[in-house]
Amino acid sequence: MKANNQSGFVLHSYHYRESSLIIELMTRQHGRVSLVAKGARRWKKRGTNTYLRSFQEFSFSWVGKGEMGTLTGAEEIPPMAGLAREALYCGFYVNELLLKLLHRHDPHEQLYDYYKNCLEQLSVPGEMEIALRLFEKRLLLETGYGLVLDTDISTGKPVSKDSDYHYLPNQGPASDNRGQPERGRCAVSGKSLIAFRDEMIDDRQVLRELKVLMRYLIDHQLNYKPLTSRNMFSGAIKQPGRMEATNLEQDR
Repeated sequence: MKANNQSGFVLHSYHYRESSLIIELMTRQHGRVSLVAKGARRWKKRGTNTYLRSFQEFSFSWVGKGEMGTLTGAEEIPPMAGLAREALYCGFYVNELLLKLLHRHDPHEQLYDYYKNCLEQLSVPGEMEIALRLFEKRLLLETGYGLVLDTDISTGKPVSKDSDYHYLPNQGPASDNRGQPERGRCAVSGKSLIAFRDEMIDDRQVLRELKVLMRYLIDHQLNYKPLTSRNMFSGAIKQPGRMEATNLEQDR
């Protein structure tokens, strides 16, 4: 297989042999792709060491068969605004979700655009939480786990903004939660569900509820396995110097 000039982002990279990297990409036309970037740890770009940096769109070319290809070219598409501090950790979180929830070589062109838009919104003051909630919602939809946000599954009636519900994973909101274990549901108001459906979530209370709801639903999809990015962010909040060090590592 040979692919030329494929737009994509680096989700993750790690050292391979003496001077190379293995890079995990999110590409528009091929979905998740894993490649060997030979000699990449020696590359220089404008005096920096991290040419294949995350959160920057590239045009990639590669060759190879099976699960692992070989990178043959990478050119930056016009530079995007960098992420810093909390937004940088949110970017790590979004990348980790894609790595854990997407299968390799399964294209999601619409999700690619959602991801690109999310990165752009993370750098806008006051938009970070909204960008994350909308991306989480769209990611679940694109991977086959779209949310029911407008129907009470226990009665079949429309969700009311004046009522409270318990959201059942892979099912939807229920006003009657009898027989459901505590771990099998998450409390949420009808007001928040309707706001999420309409993607009008600038209310602070709604944002708080949706953060709890989406964390619960994503944890369920991940079988409650911990996310490294969440632990990184928690540690950085407790040690502010660690957050600054991560910013420097990203920009290096």
